[in-house]
Amino acid sequence: MCRFSLLVTNGFQKPSQDFEERRRELYDPLRLTTRMAWFEHVFVPSIRAQSDPDFHLVIATGEDYPEPWRGHLQQLVADVPQIALLSLPPGRLREVSRQVMLDRVDKSA
Repeated sequence: MCRFSLLVTNGFQKPSQDFEERRRELYDPLRLTTRMAWFEHVFVPSIRAQSDPDFHLVIATGEDYPEPWRGHLQQLVADVPQIALLSLPPGRLREVSRQVMLDRVDKSA
């Protein structure tokens, strides 16, 4: 699971932040532009270059992750079958992460 501008509480160095304060910080245009550049030019090429296709990666963003970054993110991972892009509502980090992982447990493993 990769948290990609996922709006949660209790997962940062500033635990007292409320959702609105955290949203402003997470979705700052300069931050998103920089983060997307790293994602596009470093992260995605490394995932595409994996020789073992037997893995699953969930990229979790906030349900209100803004355009144009949302569309660009969707476009970058559309042809990578191992990646599932999720848009999630705000919540507490532990509960959100736990549910994402539980929903994807392979019970036959």
